[in-house]
Amino acid sequence: MENYITLRELLDILELMSRDYGDQKIVSLETVNGEVNGVADPYAIHLEDGKALYLPSREIQKQPTVAADACAISLFGRHIYEAREYLWQVCPEKTLQEGKTISHCSPPFRNEYYMEIQLHGRKDAPAWADAVLCSNHGEELCRTAPRDSLLGVWKLEYGGIEYATFVREVGYW
Repeated sequence: MENYITLRELLDILELMSRDYGDQKIVSLETVNGEVNGVADPYAIHLEDGKALYLPSREIQKQPTVAADACAISLFGRHIYEAREYLWQVCPEKTLQEGKTISHCSPPFRNEYYMEIQLHGRKDAPAWADAVLCSNHGEELCRTAPRDSLLGVWKLEYGGIEYATFVREVGYW
């Protein structure tokens, strides 16, 4: 039987391991045929400090899986610069007014839902960002906790499906 790691399995492994070892650097990944420390055919993750972590491949396969859908939003640098001014209140004169929201929408997911990454203003304080999963009719289905950045991966789970949107900066104008 061939022993290999699919991309989905690798992502699952990294998510599990990051709970305890999230700050350590990975030196190498490999699959091991045979038994290591009582674990059959493990995935071996070698960390910078010389420690090797072994994760049972069969247990990964038994874990319940969540369907997933993902997309990306590319924002020009000037939008990111403006958002950072609001989020970090770099200049006290430049604030996003309370009650005002700036939204950036993702392309639709396969089921026509979409994610809005929103920047919210508030009185006498820096702005905050969150992500909202919306139905194809614009109805809010769920939202993330607030963050102080637009960039990166935003994840929401709804109806047994994990939705992810990656917000990245491209160019300036």
